Amino acid sequence: MINPENIPEIEPFKEKPRKKNAFKNDFGVALSVTGCYGMPGASIISSKACLKTGVGILKLALVKENYTACAVSLPEAILIPLKSNGKTFSKRALKPLLRELEKVSAVLIGCGMGISADNAYLVKELLKTSDKPIVLDADGINLIADDIEFLKDVKAPLVLTPHPGEMARLLKTDSKAIESNRAQIAKNFAQEYRVCLVLKGEKTLVADDSGNLWINVLGNPGMASGGSGDMLAGIILALLAKGYSTTEAAKAAVWLHSAAGDSACERLGENAMLPTDMIEELHKFL
Repeated sequence: MINPENIPEIEPFKEKPRKKNAFKNDFGVALSVTGCYGMPGASIISSKACLKTGVGILKLALVKENYTACAVSLPEAILIPLKSNGKTFSKRALKPLLRELEKVSAVLIGCGMGISADNAYLVKELLKTSDKPIVLDADGINLIADDIEFLKDVKAPLVLTPHPGEMARLLKTDSKAIESNRAQIAKNFAQEYRVCLVLKGEKTLVADDSGNLWINVLGNPGMASGGSGDMLAGIILALLAKGYSTTEAAKAAVWLHSAAGDSACERLGENAMLPTDMIEELHKFL
């Protein structure tokens, strides 16, 4: 068992200053494939976090039922309404998504997507097809949990962001088993499946495919609320789109997420703070 005290801490992150003649494409084009009917907030929160982290262009692929909510909340994003089955994406959304993959720098899949056969098909096809860096979060993880061996054949650089429950689904165990040996499990999974793994929770861990581990020492209990993981996924998406490696993006995003969380907690307290409040603190750390 790995002693957490021997794992190096994630260091503070600071973005390099932009050149005076910078153009929006210099900071990446991100594609978010998120949300389902009844859960537009996952798309909105992850998209706001991505935009606040400085991505050049954000394209949000969404079910048509979520168009109005996202259009009102995200004036800076390019919205791509796609066919649905009434709740989640339809299989017919695949062709337009594949066209968008050719135009972007990085992809986020999963936040609030919902569980359906159509979504399972879409997620696996996108993973099989893309060579762009991908963040796989929330339902994106749940949708592949029954067949994770195919991850070994995915050519795209991958960042997976499970909480202990999602990690337990991937490994066919329970959260208690995950929590009892977090560091070793994270390290083994990242190496076996050749991914960058962000195992969320108190003292979030980042593991890369070379067997390296880092631990986060920031954060507070006020961050334990719906939408917090969506925010983290959006930050990772922005950094990947801007050209950071999966490991660099994951470590930086975990630090930024927690630093913003601590700042929001100082201002509002653990009980009143929301992920949207945390997003508004990001500017202090970039």
